[in-house]
Amino acid sequence: RLAGQLVHRFGVRKGDRVAIAMRNQPAWLVAFAAIQRCAGVCVPLNSWGLRDELFHGLQDSGTQLLLCDEPRLQLLKDDLREQGLATVVVGMDANQPRDEHCQRLEDLLAEPLQDAPVPTISADDPAMILYTSGTTSLAKGVLSTHGAVCQALVALEFQGVFCAVSSPERISVVINSGYAPTTLMAVPLFHVSGLHAQFLLALRGGRRLVLMYKWDVEKAFDLIRDDHCAHFNGAPVMMQQLLTSPRFCSADTQSLFGLGLGGAAPSASLLAHLTQRKPEAVGGSGYGLTESNGICAAIGGDQFVYKPASAGWPLPIVDVRIGESPQRALPAGVSGLIWVRSPTLMSAYWNLPEASAQTLNDGWLDTGDIGYLDEEGFLYITDRAKDLINRGGEKISAAEIESCACE
Repeated sequence: RLAGQLVHRFGVRKGDRVAIAMRNQPAWLVAFAAIQRCAGVCVPLNSWGLRDELFHGLQDSGTQLLLCDEPRLQLLKDDLREQGLATVVVGMDANQPRDEHCQRLEDLLAEPLQDAPVPTISADDPAMILYTSGTTSLAKGVLSTHGAVCQALVALEFQGVFCAVSSPERISVVINSGYAPTTLMAVPLFHVSGLHAQFLLALRGGRRLVLMYKWDVEKAFDLIRDDHCAHFNGAPVMMQQLLTSPRFCSADTQSLFGLGLGGAAPSASLLAHLTQRKPEAVGGSGYGLTESNGICAAIGGDQFVYKPASAGWPLPIVDVRIGESPQRALPAGVSGLIWVRSPTLMSAYWNLPEASAQTLNDGWLDTGDIGYLDEEGFLYITDRAKDLINRGGEKISAAEIESCACE
């Protein structure tokens, strides 16, 4: 129904950029599906960002339509009014005055159904532009094709199956528990860890999602208890708050068996907590980038207990090399720059040919991360190339200092 409105009311056609700027809620999922149904290019914007970051994404991508919630509308209202950008707002009071360019999502969904023509999609057609976090510069738009995203989803599904068949005792506990596969989703949908690894995988496999609008550890425990959530994948800081709470080992988490880490390198103390406090859990971790659609290495189940500090084995469709150049790989156990080659890689940075050429080297992605492969092929992430502290000529790892501070 929304796709029909996008096509007939707003003229969205194949390749048009349509942005989403809202916190986790069902309307986000509906908006994404509708954009893809029209063969539009989805531009998920950082809903945690301030006005400048949001406006940069709109301008840089050449967005012709924005779907947002009211808090994001308030941040951008002057810019949207000046540009007259067509905007669809979720949850706006029907009696609230609004500009001519603004429509309420609820009003659009109440309109008579208008079918959207079924578009022809190829693997090389653009699917989305995800913006990387900008620190010293403006965020860069990562352009990915339908083929790259689909390859990423199948790779993630492979990892889930591999974890299950290689950890039969752990999986039997989950199956015999009788709980339906329900995921508590607290990471934002504008990240690959939320969009790909949770939403799109759930959509393909029929998994139930319980969405958190905003992270709150007490609310998370309430949702796990009341909705019998069996899986939680979150950033290390979220997992740390869960594990250190007295509620973690209570009846509130009796349905919770799957615990995954992503988004940042976890500390050694967090990994120890995870394996000790719930030894029967199916723990897991992984490593990927926006530029690789979240795909590189992954680990879960018994392998995670075996080497919890590693990011896992590179997935079957991924090649990893360590060194200053992918053509001159370093031996096992020696740290260096991580290069990744995979069919899941981005096409380019949006409208940034020089930055694209610097990051993509003959099919290899310069991740900007430092790490090594051990003698068994497990990948370890040790630092960011730009996060080394120079103290009197001695290079010190910022990640190592952070890990020690967390002990």
